[in-house]
Amino acid sequence: MTLIELFEESVIKSAHRAAMRVKKDGQWKTWSYEEFYRDVKHFANGLISLGVPGYKALNIIGFNDPAWFIGFYGAIFANIIPGGVYTTNGAEACRYIAEHSDAHVVLAEDNIQLKKYLEVWETLPNLKYIIVYNEKTLPAEIPLERRSQIFLMKDFLEYGAKFGAETKDEVFQQRKDLQKPGNCCTIVYTSGTTGPP
Repeated sequence: MTLIELFEESVIKSAHRAAMRVKKDGQWKTWSYEEFYRDVKHFANGLISLGVPGYKALNIIGFNDPAWFIGFYGAIFANIIPGGVYTTNGAEACRYIAEHSDAHVVLAEDNIQLKKYLEVWETLPNLKYIIVYNEKTLPAEIPLERRSQIFLMKDFLEYGAKFGAETKDEVFQQRKDLQKPGNCCTIVYTSGTTGPP
């Protein structure tokens, strides 16, 4: 059984039950399993629509948040390999992991984490896009040539929803079906797993 099958089984069994909750700005926001699955599908479709090839990596840098898990599962559904990055890593350690894992996309918690990748992006030819999940606006100092490669999470999910509707989720289904038991599902980096940091 794959993680995708296990996830979908949970959605069928518990569609309207709470899957995740987070308190932001003094207000609780809840995702049911059905809503969680919807956002995962939109995230996956967003990655696919950008042309991110299967079996490349998505690095996720941020603290515990529903967006972290939406990105994690969205990558798996798109046949892309997610891997967490320590929030305390500096720009050079982020660069090392992005290069080592062949990351084509980074999901960053906020503008603080985004700036680490902006410092080293020129040394990462395979890094194509960054998605930021806990911000309402992006920093003004983003170079003009990078602006089309950086998304806020809300906009990215809308982008993926549109692509899914246009393709009737056919490409999503094809990518999802590529994941087989025994395939690599995620990369876990501990400090010094492969050398630095």
